[in-house]
Amino acid sequence: MHVVFRESHGLGETDTPQDLGQTPADLVALSFSDSDLGAFAAGWHRADGKLPSLRLANLVALKHPLSVDTYAEQTLEGARGILVRLIGGESYWPYGLATLQDLARRRGIALDLLPADGREDPRLDALSTLPVSTLRRLQALCDAGGVVAAQAALAQLALAAGLYAGPVLGLKTTPSHGFYDPQTGILADLPAQDKPLVLVSFYRSYLTAADTAPVDALITGCAPAAMPPMVPLPPV
Repeated sequence: MHVVFRESHGLGETDTPQDLGQTPADLVALSFSDSDLGAFAAGWHRADGKLPSLRLANLVALKHPLSVDTYAEQTLEGARGILVRLIGGESYWPYGLATLQDLARRRGIALDLLPADGREDPRLDALSTLPVSTLRRLQALCDAGGVVAAQAALAQLALAAGLYAGPVLGLKTTPSHGFYDPQTGILADLPAQDKPLVLVSFYRSYLTAADTAPVDALITGCAPAAMPPMVPLPPV
């Protein structure tokens, strides 16, 4: 199929068709949230080769029916498992869900459609091809957020699709508050020490989205080893 994609800057043409140009992969994760996609990317890298190949895309780029058709033909046709985190239910992305359901049932793809608002959605359950028990496990992991939970969700999707996935070690929940260390992650308690402390406070969403690079740099920069030596000022 040959399609000419046109760029438009009109305010009323927000759903211009797009060709994402992604090659096929074993697993595909779609979401309207860049935080979700960032966590899945970090979780895949954390697996260090123990997960199948993965493609990620924001559903904002797949709102036009032609975008959906092109992505399904170029990328989704080769997938074994597809996970979608959707806000707003079936009515928010009806053409995409209809396309995914038809493709999944024709090609035996493990299709996991999850609500991203923390509530169960029986309609999305019915459109999925996985057992409800599997859907609930995946939803709990995605709702928990964080790198480990995202890796575990991808591993669960891979197993549901009949693919190998290595064991996922680590805490799969993200506490509402606590302590954090860039080297070891979330800490159960603050280690005792006799050195001066610098308090760095940040939103939990940085952890759930696996977007802690600025926080890590700030904490590392405040560490004693990173501080320049103290030089006394000469007397006036």
